[in-house]
Amino acid sequence: RPDSDDVCISNSELSGSDYNLPDGSRLGYTAPVGYFGPETIAANPQISPNFRLCDVTNCDASRRRGDYVYIDPYMVQQLEGVRNDLGGFRVNSGYRSPAYNQGVGGATHSRHQYGDAVDIAVSSGNSQAAIQASCRARGATNIYTYASGAHVHCDWRGANRNN
Repeated sequence: RPDSDDVCISNSELSGSDYNLPDGSRLGYTAPVGYFGPETIAANPQISPNFRLCDVTNCDASRRRGDYVYIDPYMVQQLEGVRNDLGGFRVNSGYRSPAYNQGVGGATHSRHQYGDAVDIAVSSGNSQAAIQASCRARGATNIYTYASGAHVHCDWRGANRNN
């Protein structure tokens, strides 16, 4: 629908909302190949042994601002390892639709829009250093903390997926 934040794939071309995909897949900016639709999102399926879809995206439609969600399966696989390393954690932010990303002041080409980034909440049981070390050990290619110190960003853009 032209008046929505939906994004669809048609003949390997991205249509719908503008993802502003930068040129050059060597940077890891490639179009998603599939999406979870509204019915799947509402059902909140198990997507890995320890994560449901809503654990890594915002399933509140009023905040998500879009009917489709993309989650990189490789990122979820690596999050399983991070979870095992840390004994659990809370994802502060996962997938974001382009409109939601803009609304929260996210970077124009935020990896959250590509489904391969999460912000993991720092807690009394999980320090910034522990989260960073686990994400690094699990192949995250970009890891940083925000000025608030409340969470650590880990993303797997361009990660070596053969490990």
